[in-house]
Amino acid sequence: MKTIFRYLLIIAVVVFFLGVLPVIYPPSALVIYPVLTILGCYLGWLASKNGCKNDD
Repeated sequence: MKTIFRYLLIIAVVVFFLGVLPVIYPPSALVIYPVLTILGCYLGWLASKNGCKNDD
């Protein structure tokens, strides 16, 4: 359970800081949002894969 909260915190910080850039320079959203989507899918897959091994 601690692992999931850690990944959620990392994702929240990344979204917060990178979410400011599309407001300043809108075309950057074409790069940032797909990268965040791929990162979120990877971290979710990694957390679910490790969730079976750990007894959190």
